[in-house]
Amino acid sequence: MQWLENLGDLRFAYHRLTDMPGAYRALAGDLDGDGDLDIIVAAWLPPPLKPRSLQAAPLASIVCLEQMEPGVFVRHTLETDSAHYATLELADFDGDGDLDFAVGLGPQVSNAPEKTRWLAVWRNLRIPGREERSDL
Repeated sequence: MQWLENLGDLRFAYHRLTDMPGAYRALAGDLDGDGDLDIIVAAWLPPPLKPRSLQAAPLASIVCLEQMEPGVFVRHTLETDSAHYATLELADFDGDGDLDFAVGLGPQVSNAPEKTRWLAVWRNLRIPGREERSDL
């Protein structure tokens, strides 16, 4: 995960955020309610594409990069070993005023069991007594 900061006059500064094999979609939004942009990332790494060197390793599937100060992020791994999300969306799905996110399975799961969840919504729950911060 990386971003390029536009310095103007066709100059850019490179910023490395974290390593995440299969990172497929990333969106920025104020997930913790502190007024800055955090980043949520979903991975899509179908088994045929997963490098042999990573076959046995548990890989992050969903990561939240919480911005602590401008340009400084702390990584929170929310889910591992399910790198099959081909889509991700941020929205206030439960109508409580904060951002939630949803992930959807990619086409490589076409032979999934009947009870497979094709869409999962992760609700952002406020911690009682700590209104300035949220947990995903």
